[in-house]
Amino acid sequence: MDADGAEAVVRAADAHGVQRSEPRRLLRFDDFRPGTEIARADMEVPAEAAEQLHRAFPDLAAEDASVELTIAMLMRAYTRLVAPRPPGNIHAGQEMRIHRVLTPGERFQARADCIDKETKAGRNWVRFGLVLETAAGPLVDAKMRFVWAQ
Repeated sequence: MDADGAEAVVRAADAHGVQRSEPRRLLRFDDFRPGTEIARADMEVPAEAAEQLHRAFPDLAAEDASVELTIAMLMRAYTRLVAPRPPGNIHAGQEMRIHRVLTPGERFQARADCIDKETKAGRNWVRFGLVLETAAGPLVDAKMRFVWAQ
């Protein structure tokens, strides 16, 4: 334990290849440090992703499917990188810029950072930055805001 009583953190890769400095327990509000990386991972869009998206949303126009697929991969990155999460968090908002859409089978890197946090009106607010990119350049830059349960 460190001087604040927090558990030691370790840089390690999990079964999904996620590199993180992670406590060996649920991520708590006190664990987040503004301006620091939470985790990163190499990821791949599943080859069958477009077919799965069409089955889930059969009325989705083909020209919109690539955007929806990219947003789905952004959320998959969040759930892998910002983990383990306590139950009861509230996704309170997000903003994103899509530079280029992803395609099935494409490989990319994902990174999650803690942008800032505050306690306001008795609630713990955390804002994360998520970046999806390839060696050729950025794919998505997003900011997500949550009420953090613990």
